[in-house]
Amino acid sequence: MPCSILTLSMGAGVGPLPILVDENGQVNRDVLAWFVMEKRDGLKAMRTLRGYGTALCRFSDYWKFHEAQKIEKPVFSAFFEALVHGQPEIGWRDGVSTDVAGDYVMVLGLFLDWLTEQTGEEHPNPKVEQPVSWGERLNQYRRRFKNDLLFHLHNATKGSRIKIARRINPARRARRGGSSGSTRPKKTFSLDDYLLLIKHEKDPRSLLMWLLLGAGGFRVSEPLHLFVTDVLLDAASGEARFVFADPTYGRISIPDESGAMTKLTRQEYLKRFFNRVPRDQLPDNHIHWAGWKGMKWHDTEAKTSDVVWLHPYFGQLFWKTHQEYLSLRGQTQPQHPWYFVNFKANTGEPLSISNISAIFGAACARLNMKSPHNPHSLRHLYVYTLINVYGLSLHQAQILVRHVSPESTEIYAQAALETTRRALVGLAKKMIDLPGAEQWIDPPHLIK
Repeated sequence: MPCSILTLSMGAGVGPLPILVDENGQVNRDVLAWFVMEKRDGLKAMRTLRGYGTALCRFSDYWKFHEAQKIEKPVFSAFFEALVHGQPEIGWRDGVSTDVAGDYVMVLGLFLDWLTEQTGEEHPNPKVEQPVSWGERLNQYRRRFKNDLLFHLHNATKGSRIKIARRINPARRARRGGSSGSTRPKKTFSLDDYLLLIKHEKDPRSLLMWLLLGAGGFRVSEPLHLFVTDVLLDAASGEARFVFADPTYGRISIPDESGAMTKLTRQEYLKRFFNRVPRDQLPDNHIHWAGWKGMKWHDTEAKTSDVVWLHPYFGQLFWKTHQEYLSLRGQTQPQHPWYFVNFKANTGEPLSISNISAIFGAACARLNMKSPHNPHSLRHLYVYTLINVYGLSLHQAQILVRHVSPESTEIYAQAALETTRRALVGLAKKMIDLPGAEQWIDPPHLIK
């Protein structure tokens, strides 16, 4: 039996805390003492501490395996690789993204910092001083002196020549990929990778999610507010369409006792029939919480909007997969109207954002994709394709993704060099036809 996380009430001054319990039912007192200290100092919310507990539970399970197999590789590096690639021997069939694995390693380091300080024992992976490369030092100068054109003449301080880092930092090496330069990943998922992801995804629920995010332009949290009754069929095209509505004030039609249709707000509907509240009204440390960002509705009065697919094929594929998914969802017998549910832990309960991130990271890792293993990158793909492939204006893209401000859309609409080149060549071709253009475009045959 693996390590598990429970919640324990610590009384006034501390409140509830997550606790780690091993296979023998013993509470990990070191972790509990660390959590108490963090909570009393007001440093961490319950939701954050639960995430810390998940990381330490994972390491507890892996540590026993590492010791039993007598693995010679440093445990931090081996733990990171097991997280990313999976470890079937301890039940990790699917890996997590390198970002999630890096966060788990970071939590482990923080806990051991505190534990070794309390016990006086040697830290297995201490922080050490490392020299800063010339490129990193140059960036430090630029940030420090900003518009000073003579920044390169300033003397380097000791702080700019060294950095503090873990002796073993597998997460950082994985994100860098062994190359120099910026470590910031591109935000936009590759269109080629997306088509590959859709082609090879065998799980109906995951496929529906990737279609909504990449081909429908949903934010990551938005599919979690969909009801089963929100998914409809457009008989003319065979595509799935949606009632995309505000989770609190959006309207839903239900039959009353006489059979006539009555409109309720979604908040009223959830309270009357399921004794629940919209997911964005739950505390942010609640496992079912899902955020909701303000947007520009197509129908302002009803607070609803349309969803436009990148291509009709995606809408047709969604409807076909939707029917398969409903049979699986029905087997879980959920006591709520939300569309996406869990199939393993907490079976039948609403799917969480952390579930989506983990599933997406594992799917990308299986296919060895270079695109960012971040589900929000699929929304970037949607806007990028609208503007750089289909040629829509920024304003048109803003309408389709329901942004209140065009500045928000602009962040997603990074112009592609190849797209810009094609536009310039097309403009040049038109200018050749202008009277007298041959006098200043020489020779015109170079523009193909």
